[in-house]
Amino acid sequence: MSNIQLPPWAEKMKFGFMMGSAAGMTVGLLSGAFTVLRFGPPLGKTYLGTIGRTMLSHGMMLGFFLSIGSLIRAQSREEDD
Repeated sequence: MSNIQLPPWAEKMKFGFMMGSAAGMTVGLLSGAFTVLRFGPPLGKTYLGTIGRTMLSHGMMLGFFLSIGSLIRAQSREEDD
């Protein structure tokens, strides 16, 4: 592993993405499991594949939005200082 230091705004953006993706995957697990148990998987798909796809899409979406929010917040704090 290399010891490359990221700029503070990149660290905050990375942290926002990790937190958002973890929360989004949790919501995706709950939502996907409820949908699959209630309606069944789509034709030709498996239960776990459907839940995994739902978790991935929710995690990436919320991670993207939280990383952008963290970047905006980091930029506004630098302007205040």
